[in-house]
Amino acid sequence: RAFHLAIRLKRAGADFQNFVEELNKDDDLADWAQDTRQVRRAWQNSLPSVHELDGFSLTEDGVGLAFVERHRDSLRYDHTSGHWFLWDQTKWHQEKTRLAFHWAREVCRDLARRDPTSSAARTLAKAASASAVERFAQADRAFAVTGELWDSDPFLLGTPAGTVDLRKGTLREASSGDYITRQTSVGPDPDAGCPRWLQFLEE
Repeated sequence: RAFHLAIRLKRAGADFQNFVEELNKDDDLADWAQDTRQVRRAWQNSLPSVHELDGFSLTEDGVGLAFVERHRDSLRYDHTSGHWFLWDQTKWHQEKTRLAFHWAREVCRDLARRDPTSSAARTLAKAASASAVERFAQADRAFAVTGELWDSDPFLLGTPAGTVDLRKGTLREASSGDYITRQTSVGPDPDAGCPRWLQFLEE
């Protein structure tokens, strides 16, 4: 949700401070927003500038390549389950609202603005073009994965605060390349006590 909020605010011309203010107004996101590092990361990784799509042709293939350029870090298509997965800066989760199709429409729209009166722009305005772009993307090597990839390392534990490497007992920043979909409800607290566990060890 924070990632989607950042995208919406960027399109409206808002800045990072506006993003922080809106997060703190949301009861579900206010606690998450206390971690400045992950808030800044969500803002930085949200929708790139339209100018970053310069150089792509006004064809379905060109839009498909532009879609890859814009969303390669945030989407994967699982050919085992037949669903898109979205990276939310701490874990991957199945996307159930056809966000990829929506983003394909936006890329079509952004590219069409370069020559809005052309026949190519009118073609890209059709739903069939967005559907074609999404189908291109599903097979693109930047997005295509299978179910075996998710949560494949049993020694990496996803948490809201980052990833715990159970081999070393260390916490590090979450990485999309770990392909973690499962996550604990809370992050580790180095100052937390564990009296019952210590009592068990003594017994």
